[in-house]
Amino acid sequence: MIKEAFLDLRRQRSLMIAIASLVLLLAAIVVADLIGGIVTIAFDLAVVAAGVTLYFTCDVVTMPPFFRPKQKPVPFRASEAEGGRLEIRDGVPFLLLKGGNRQMGCQAGALIKEQIEVVVRDYLNYIFRNPAGKKTALQKALSLEKYIPEPYLEEIRGMSETSGIPYEELLLGNTFIEDYRLFLCSTLAARGAATASGQVIMGRNLDFPDVGLLRHYGVVAVYRPENCYHHAALTYPGFVGTVTGMNERGLTCAMLLSWSGGFSSECIPSTIAFRMMLERCANVAEARDFLNANRIAGPFNLSLADASGGMLVAELAHDHFGLREPEDDVLICTNKFHTGPHAVSRPDWRTRLMKSIAQDEHGKFDVERMKRALVRVYLFLLNLQCIVLLPEERVVHLSMGKIPAAKGAFKRIDLKEFLG
Repeated sequence: MIKEAFLDLRRQRSLMIAIASLVLLLAAIVVADLIGGIVTIAFDLAVVAAGVTLYFTCDVVTMPPFFRPKQKPVPFRASEAEGGRLEIRDGVPFLLLKGGNRQMGCQAGALIKEQIEVVVRDYLNYIFRNPAGKKTALQKALSLEKYIPEPYLEEIRGMSETSGIPYEELLLGNTFIEDYRLFLCSTLAARGAATASGQVIMGRNLDFPDVGLLRHYGVVAVYRPENCYHHAALTYPGFVGTVTGMNERGLTCAMLLSWSGGFSSECIPSTIAFRMMLERCANVAEARDFLNANRIAGPFNLSLADASGGMLVAELAHDHFGLREPEDDVLICTNKFHTGPHAVSRPDWRTRLMKSIAQDEHGKFDVERMKRALVRVYLFLLNLQCIVLLPEERVVHLSMGKIPAAKGAFKRIDLKEFLG
């Protein structure tokens, strides 16, 4: 993704403005420093170089709309369609879907049609604003299509049917993250002696490029499929997979990318596999066996917890399957593998910081202390959602809608009502 962004910089209007500004600035420096000597000129050039580097870094990391017109978010509105329902509770949109997969896709496409249009037009097409890059990504999406179980393809087709968004665009939106390393997240889970109540508490930062847009479109999607466990996914319009979710039995998951390992176009996309897992598995042990039998396309870590106190990090790739157990009732995860041939030799700064926090808070972790821990490790400009999950209670504390979400207002969501 970073490579594509750099290759595409020359096409951006903002780059033209930056170049013109840089030329004028250099001219001003030369004129002002004619009598200032070489040292002064070198210092000024270093300042300019630092500014240009910062500009390009911001452009790649946040995809900022520096010179793009601001658009008002399209609000979610309560409605019913195709047998599904959209509710707004305490400012949080709940997308309530039920029935077969195609039926649920039709419901989502009808209920949040406008929001799907915005995400595809202004987010997905902005990330793939380089036609060559989008063509390559679409080829990868089509290669992954045959590994997506037919019910989920039917769901995408149903969503396309009622939203009017082309099927290929929705397929791309549901698969591009496999080979575009974007989920720069962190999780911290505690249980037993590490918590004040003895219950499992999982904290999760979702750090993902916003493009000045995605923060406004978070939604809680509740899936009530036929003959499967019901589950809730904290997600975005047009997305049928699961990145963060909890099912009716309390099985909870949070996905994080791994910089270790590689991509394969001959495996199931990760988020589809994780949704299948929530629909079929009741606990961490069952989830472990399911993941071992269903290798995924891209390299990801998956933090898992359940209502009975089970916790695990599964390290997943087409050629790697590793497991990490809690240490002293605490489980920490960021964006590296720690087992197998791709294991890192030294933990990153967030892992080291969370270990320090876990030592200080051992035996005292509760919802508020977990929120404070998450504030200390979110990633600047990328923190779209901050979440505390309580599997035993089927409760989620969710902050979204602003960046950083970790410093926003948390809404308590009781999922028992929705999941049954």
